Amino acid sequence: MGLRAKIQKEDAFRDVDALTAEDDEVHRLVEVLNLAKPLSALREEPLRSRVEAGQRNADARSRALPLGRTPLMPDSALTRRSVALCG
Repeated sequence: MGLRAKIQKEDAFRDVDALTAEDDEVHRLVEVLNLAKPLSALREEPLRSRVEAGQRNADARSRALPLGRTPLMPDSALTRRSVALCG
C-alpha cells in the first residue's frame, strides 16, 4: 500500500471516528464491527473441523439415499409426486 493510500485510509478512519461522536446509529454500527471477529476466523480450528465433518456427513447421507429421494422428501411425498407426474 502506497503512502497516498495510507493517508486516505487514515483520513477515512478519522472521518468515521468524528461521525461516531455525532451520530448514535454510526456509533452502534462501529461498536458492533469492533466486536465482530474477522471472516478468517471461520477457517480456524475448531470450527473448520466441525464444518468439514458436517460436509462429510452430508456427502455420506446423499450417497445413502435411493435415487430420486432427498432427505426432506419422505416416501409418501415421492409417491404423490410420481402419481402427479404420471397421472
